[in-house]
Amino acid sequence: MPKAGKIKQIIGAVIDVQFDGKLPEIYNALELKKPGGESLILEVQQHLGEDSVRCIAMDGTEGLIRGMEVLDTGSAISMPVGEAIKGRLFNVTGDAIDGLPQVSKVTERPLARGRRPAGCSGFGAGVGGTPTPMGYDW
Repeated sequence: MPKAGKIKQIIGAVIDVQFDGKLPEIYNALELKKPGGESLILEVQQHLGEDSVRCIAMDGTEGLIRGMEVLDTGSAISMPVGEAIKGRLFNVTGDAIDGLPQVSKVTERPLARGRRPAGCSGFGAGVGGTPTPMGYDW
């Protein structure tokens, strides 16, 4: 059963959530239902003491109030990977926004995967070249 918390404070896109017991891990996705029934994803950014976390909302926070229930998904926000995503448009939570059917998230990777290896900039370019992302898998 997912851990449930309650909204403690809302400052724009920054939301503090209070939990009883163990806190969600940093980068875990939290989910709540907005008054219109749509889902809002929050990402844990910081532990605040022993009972609260500070999160960033992945969409608008209009209509949220203190005391609303928030559920810990137990994992980080993930994006689909593979051939099926080529030429597609996705929002920050991995949902297709191009009007085509949703892509299966069976093969997915979390957005937050830890720190890069020391000395790894993640980009490669020759003299006068255009920087291009390199395929580091950290």
